[in-house]
Amino acid sequence: MFAKLKNTATLFLGIAILFFAGGLLFVLVVVRAREAGFSTQAIGLLQSSYQVGWLIAAVFIPNLIHRVGHIRVFAAMTASASAVILLQILHIDELAWILERLVMGVCIAGLVIVAESWLNEMSDNSERGRNLAIYTIVSWGAPIAGIWILRFGEPSDDQFFILASVLISLAAIPLLLSVTQTPTLIETARFGLKKLYRITPLGTTGTLLSGMCHGAFFGMTPLYGSVIGLDLSQISTLTSLALFSGIVLQWPIALASDRYDRRIVIVTTTSLAALPALYFAAWGTQDIVQQYFAVSMMGAFTLSLYSQCIAHANDHLEPGQVVPAAGLLVLVYGSGFALIPIIMGQLMAISPNYYYVSNGLLTATLAAYTLYRMLRSESLEDQGEMINLPTGSPYSTVVRAAEEWAEEVDTETKPS
Repeated sequence: MFAKLKNTATLFLGIAILFFAGGLLFVLVVVRAREAGFSTQAIGLLQSSYQVGWLIAAVFIPNLIHRVGHIRVFAAMTASASAVILLQILHIDELAWILERLVMGVCIAGLVIVAESWLNEMSDNSERGRNLAIYTIVSWGAPIAGIWILRFGEPSDDQFFILASVLISLAAIPLLLSVTQTPTLIETARFGLKKLYRITPLGTTGTLLSGMCHGAFFGMTPLYGSVIGLDLSQISTLTSLALFSGIVLQWPIALASDRYDRRIVIVTTTSLAALPALYFAAWGTQDIVQQYFAVSMMGAFTLSLYSQCIAHANDHLEPGQVVPAAGLLVLVYGSGFALIPIIMGQLMAISPNYYYVSNGLLTATLAAYTLYRMLRSESLEDQGEMINLPTGSPYSTVVRAAEEWAEEVDTETKPS
């Protein structure tokens, strides 16, 4: 028992260090790019290219792991990520940074896939819920700590880039020295987007819109703070509040989604996210306290949207469809997330007020579409349990679904 706890603790330590560095870089890159004179459009591309890297990783990293193994992939991604961070110091250029952020997205996503696979391998059914709850806290709490540390330095210095490079290298140590056997990924067939949409229109479209909502909010909040002239301390506070408020309400929203019709919960949360955004779009001021309040309210009800849409999709899927659908929904979500920062970068170059306009319209669109689907279909009496996932890391859905599918197949093939 104590050996298992020790191995889990070392794994969580590595994950925490990894996400700490990721959170630090998420804001630092935007602030440093603004100081270097990058255009608002280029910074929007920076944020999109990182998510495109996640999409690329979702396609080829699992196959690479099957070819060379978890340890080699983790070591390669760690070395590459550390090198890319240092390259950003050596050559500050818009195009170079966009390409480097794309590579960084591939690397971080690859590291997360390996780490989450490892965590699921180390967890049996009696402790998986506890471990996933701890993972959710770590994967969102560590980035907040990474963002907060920016308050204690100057973005013009290279120290934070060097620190992030060192931290990512250190994150590899607990995992590479773990005595736990490396996990095995399960090969599964995919099915097309049209079939998935026919099975669950709201699950598919809602996942795309939730990715767009997250790209507009979590992807663009640091840039918005920079555009309106906040200093580094205020930007880190703004971004931290956006994340922290979402973490606080993750669990209550998940409970409500399990108890009541999920579509009602989606309409409620998206409406509550849209209200402060649309209010500030029309009547907001530059008062920093009001900005903190608005962003906190938006984050509180935006963070859980992906989990709710994924849970609704799973309510309509047969057990054998869960694994391929999960992988496809990851790509749908990531496409929405990657698209919006490019568009918003253009809009915010005209006026920073488009930050609130875009967030308000996107969340309101998801609310309206959900209402439309409720009018088109019967209420769902039997819905499964919502898996409350960390939004920045949707690969947990694929890993967990694959394990459950394997257990079902194993049970069915055993002689009675």
